[in-house]
Amino acid sequence: MKLWQKIAVSSIAVTWLALGAVVAVTVGTQTSDLQKAEEESLTDAMKLCRGYLDSSVLGQHQEYKDKTLSSVAHFFFSNYVKTVGDEATSYALSADGEYLFCRTTYDPAQDAPKEFSDQAAAWKIKTDAGEVLVAGGPSVFLSNFKIYASRSLSPLKKRIARAWGIGLLLLLAGALFDGVFIFLIVRKTMRPVTKLTLVSAAIAEGDYRLRTSIRTKDEIGNLSRAFDAMTDSVEEKIRSQEEELKKRQLLLGALSHELKTPVTAILGYADSLLHMPLNEEQKIECARKIEEAGKRTASLSEQMTELMGLSPENRLKKRQIRTEDLIRSLKDTFPSGVNFHGEAQTLFGEESLLYNLCCNLIQNALRACGQKEPVEVRFKKADGAVLLSVEDQGCGIAPEHLPLVTEPFYRVDKARSRAHGGAGLGLAICDKIARWHGGALLLESEPGKGTKVTVSLPEFTT
Repeated sequence: MKLWQKIAVSSIAVTWLALGAVVAVTVGTQTSDLQKAEEESLTDAMKLCRGYLDSSVLGQHQEYKDKTLSSVAHFFFSNYVKTVGDEATSYALSADGEYLFCRTTYDPAQDAPKEFSDQAAAWKIKTDAGEVLVAGGPSVFLSNFKIYASRSLSPLKKRIARAWGIGLLLLLAGALFDGVFIFLIVRKTMRPVTKLTLVSAAIAEGDYRLRTSIRTKDEIGNLSRAFDAMTDSVEEKIRSQEEELKKRQLLLGALSHELKTPVTAILGYADSLLHMPLNEEQKIECARKIEEAGKRTASLSEQMTELMGLSPENRLKKRQIRTEDLIRSLKDTFPSGVNFHGEAQTLFGEESLLYNLCCNLIQNALRACGQKEPVEVRFKKADGAVLLSVEDQGCGIAPEHLPLVTEPFYRVDKARSRAHGGAGLGLAICDKIARWHGGALLLESEPGKGTKVTVSLPEFTT
């Protein structure tokens, strides 16, 4: 059984019990009131009859002899019954245990209390016609005279039975209405839970775009918002992992492609050395070609390792670096074709990575301008940071290529890049180095007018 069905059944059961208790108490109270009212009504009728008889005859009993008194009492009693009595009530009069007047087929004095009080008493007796209620009491003046008023309880029982029937009918109608109402309300209330279940099942199958979007202000709404927030986070992480996986797959595929050329060259020239009849000069040329291809492969491998190794968990240590020392090392590597301007005094970072960053940017600039125009390299202070800029007057980069040049193995001019030994990893490595230092590459370029690459690096840290 589902949760909403359990809640509905439990609620209906509790409500039915409550309704049953209310009906039982209400009808029971009404039944008690009816019985009490019937008893009081019959007792009042008996008292009226007794009062009339006492005032008419028995108050002057000293003036009559016993037989005369009985006759007179019988006369006035029968006259009262004919005049005042109703068909539903039967009266009886007895003196010294003998009935002077009695219209019933049963003895109203049976099961009577042994002693009547001055007021009256009421009791029930069973007859062939059914149960009868009797109210009786002695004369005020002569205790040997007893007055009885009796009434069948069948009409009262019918009224009570009808009251119980109406109560049970109302209980049944209320229970049915309550059951349907609770069933619908609980089902509607639990519908968001069903939606949560369906959405979670769909998400488990891979549809991360689904959301519950339940906007109620209750606990279910809070659960829905928390669930959607969790799904957003999971979707974002999965998207990030998928993008990272795609990049790694692209990286590995491109690396495999890039390694194919030098490896093919190495295998080809090695095969020539082993199986072809070559003179000494040809052998030296093959060995030189193999060395060049090997260096290309080693360089590509080092670049690849460097690219993959730069991450937030990298354990390389940063320290204070003098800009002058960094420029001196770069001048040794690029003795010509580059102008250095060191306006900033210090940098904060990892020296070998910053050196590699500058070398890659300078090499790209020299390739772009063909070493016809000098490359300008500047270290400039700006609000607690150092702006490293490398500017050339070369061919420039078209605007549609600018967002892509930092992607691994991306080439604007593939033929030219391969001719110069480039693998398309230089700017990708530069971008990772800059990000690892807390900065980023900013490229400004215009076709035919040159390119400027700016990197924001920290001057110091606290």
